[in-house]
Amino acid sequence: MEWGNNQMSIQLIAGKALDQSMIDQCKVAAYVAHLDSAKQSLISNVEANYYYLRWCDRVFPVVVVNDYLQSQSYVASLFNTYILYSVEELEIIRLPKWLTSLLRNMIRAVGALFNRQKIDRVVYVNNWLVSTNVYPKDFAPTKEDIKQLVDIITQQFPKHTICFRSLTESLQQPFMKTLQDAEFFPLASRQVYIFDGRNGQADQLLKHRDTQRDLKLKKKFQSYFKLDHEPNDINIQQYKKMYEQLYIEKYCPLNPQYSTQWLAMSAKINMIRFHTMYDKNDCVVGLNGIFQVDNVMSIPIFGYDCDSSPKLAYYRQLVAECIADSIDQSLIYHASSGVSDFKLNRGANAHIEYSFCYVEHLPKQERWQLKSLAKIVNGLGVKVMRVFKL
Repeated sequence: MEWGNNQMSIQLIAGKALDQSMIDQCKVAAYVAHLDSAKQSLISNVEANYYYLRWCDRVFPVVVVNDYLQSQSYVASLFNTYILYSVEELEIIRLPKWLTSLLRNMIRAVGALFNRQKIDRVVYVNNWLVSTNVYPKDFAPTKEDIKQLVDIITQQFPKHTICFRSLTESLQQPFMKTLQDAEFFPLASRQVYIFDGRNGQADQLLKHRDTQRDLKLKKKFQSYFKLDHEPNDINIQQYKKMYEQLYIEKYCPLNPQYSTQWLAMSAKINMIRFHTMYDKNDCVVGLNGIFQVDNVMSIPIFGYDCDSSPKLAYYRQLVAECIADSIDQSLIYHASSGVSDFKLNRGANAHIEYSFCYVEHLPKQERWQLKSLAKIVNGLGVKVMRVFKL
């Protein structure tokens, strides 16, 4: 579907309808086409349809979710993000038992208010199905640009909420302001931690004693990093195992469960750069899977040998390498959420991350659901996030 004149045209194309020349030339088109044409989902706990969007001279993946699934990863489910994942997270973080019980009951009570089937009918714009979606540098569409996008999406998906995930004021403040002007509303999701390695900021990171200690670990343990441009099957299996040990088995099964096919494809189209850590015996022991757009990098694929001795400090070495990379390349390192004190002690700044939603075309009851959730999350929820660094 195309809407608008030649100067302001917007294209929204289903992944299966993309022609081969677009797939060969464009990373976004390749990603969407692979996801939409796969016989089985390349992310085992995500069920959706996939579209290619050209808008404001940029291209984005669009994820369309039509049904609620209890197993759906939080990267494609508003209900599971705010209800099921939050309950799971309470079992991981260290809070007093009485507070854990209170928060768990409150979250479940909030979840009972909403129709999960309707709340999860969503069109996600720029959703790469990773923990942190990164936006182009200085991306600032006008209010008119956003209204045109809303028009084309609501024409094709009149029963769906429109949602942008992973927005923070430190990185997307002008875009967030324009979204609000266009009747989108914020929905706080988590507290995230951002390292600024750009010129003029790097010295502040290197001043931290913990960072200095971590940067020396590589030499101490004779470990080293190497960019794996074309990972073989053995390495892909190792990457999958390390990621799942940490994010699926240790943390939460609602984190995206990537298949080996997804990992291999993400390397092939240069979506994820696999920065592999080896020990002194040349064995793979850790991984930074780097997702970068312009001057912002995040690490959605991260893992290490969880069976190794804590004395080897693989986690510290991996994060130190990311900080060093951000300084060397003058990048912003978006370190996602979790392990708050660890990141703050190494120079990260804390920010509340938001999703922005549009529901003005939906029936009154459905508008009420998400806007009521926003009032709860943006009020009490943000206070809890800040106090407990969630």
